Amino acid sequence: KFRRGPNPIGDTLHLGMWNLWSPRKNSWTQLLAAQELERISGRKVVVHGPIPATALHTVLAGPVQIREVPYAPQGEYYMHMGSMDLNLQVTHAESFNYTAMESYLLGAPCLVGPGTPAGRFGMESAFVVDDPTDPILIAQRAWALIQDAAQPWFLKRMLEGALELVDYRHRALRDTLQAIERGDT
Repeated sequence: KFRRGPNPIGDTLHLGMWNLWSPRKNSWTQLLAAQELERISGRKVVVHGPIPATALHTVLAGPVQIREVPYAPQGEYYMHMGSMDLNLQVTHAESFNYTAMESYLLGAPCLVGPGTPAGRFGMESAFVVDDPTDPILIAQRAWALIQDAAQPWFLKRMLEGALELVDYRHRALRDTLQAIERGDT
């Protein structure tokens, strides 16, 4: 019941930043992007995730509100993630892409970087930002993606993308197990 789905955009945009294992892992760039998104969209932006509201994070976020959501049981985590207007996983390096896959399956778009499996393996280009270090580009792509997500056709594309990621993870696991059986690792 909390799924975002193809609903109209509200006056407040909710961004999820869930996969942050380090206080700096892309959170600074994404907070600057959230600030730029608030400027170009003309809407209030609230960032959700396990981001400690430190003085530095607050300065980087500017007028953007940070809602620290502590790590929670899976069902609660999915409830939060699925209700976002957009989830961000614009990472500078390889990731397992569980955040993107879960987000798409829950009906919430997720913006990723080119170093992720979603960014490299035929994912819908609307989900990928080419330069994960440019907050202005991230904000522009995020705003376009949020607007597209309100269209009825968008959910189908998102689910197709999620299934591509599931297939990628399955193939990677199979290849790893075969390499172990052969004694290659």
